[in-house]
Amino acid sequence: MSDRLHIKAKSVVAPNAAWIERLRQMDVVFVIDTTGSMDAAIHEVAYRMGEIVAALRAAPAQPNVFFGVVAYRDYEDEKLTYLVKAEPLTGKVPLVERMLKGLKADGGFDFEEAVYDGLYYAISRTYWREASTRLILLVGDAPPHPEALNRVTLAEVIKGAYAKNVIVHTIGVGSHAEMVRTFREIAHNCRGRYLQLLDTPQLIAHLLELLNQAAHKMRDDVNVMSGNIDGMSDTQVDDAQARLKEKLGKGKTAEGQAALNAMEQLLDTARKNKPRVNLHSPRDVEPPTSKTMGKDQSRKSDK
Repeated sequence: MSDRLHIKAKSVVAPNAAWIERLRQMDVVFVIDTTGSMDAAIHEVAYRMGEIVAALRAAPAQPNVFFGVVAYRDYEDEKLTYLVKAEPLTGKVPLVERMLKGLKADGGFDFEEAVYDGLYYAISRTYWREASTRLILLVGDAPPHPEALNRVTLAEVIKGAYAKNVIVHTIGVGSHAEMVRTFREIAHNCRGRYLQLLDTPQLIAHLLELLNQAAHKMRDDVNVMSGNIDGMSDTQVDDAQARLKEKLGKGKTAEGQAALNAMEQLLDTARKNKPRVNLHSPRDVEPPTSKTMGKDQSRKSDK
């Protein structure tokens, strides 16, 4: 009997073990405008990558982070230098630092840039790891071209981001009204956040804020997958379940469906065993002392 129970418990938990390690994967791609006015922002990211890596290593769930870089300019730059160039995802931070330090802010013959081209390239051509938390951090100071002049549309960017389960955060350098509007629009439609940068040294703080938020969500995902929901609110659990269904492909594969089924079983057990807060629980009532007992007796005698 005990052997059968052991095998049953093992069959429920086993599908999750490999997935938990995959869920600790975080893929981060910097998509950076490298036209003439962006030199200070590029320098800030390139020379402070160490701070970003150190902060993530100390973050909840201890994410296994890979970084990639996509640099974009504008259509007029294509023949002279490049429209888009990239460094693939890698866990080797020195490679990422080397590319970032090699980026030069140049070109950009008009104000608008090929923003959507850079984003779409990052979304569609990055080799995202299975079940990873996928983030794009767009940093730029100029809006995209009007739709009629773009090779890639916002609709294609949004569709690609949802298809690949990628979240796009945007950081606008400066305060140009059209840049602010379009960067907000991109973030809103790609489930991300928009942050405005008026002082370049604050760029790393903005990046860390976004990455730390993602690390906390990753921790929730790992806890829910393992059935460890103590201290989590119902909303946190529900949100994590929704993210996990996206990451595991909504059960499109037999392995993914097995992991989702195992998660549901673990959560059912965890919910049944989760302590409920009782406002009138005896542990919330101060135990009687000799003084309080004396007061109670005197009140009774007065009556």
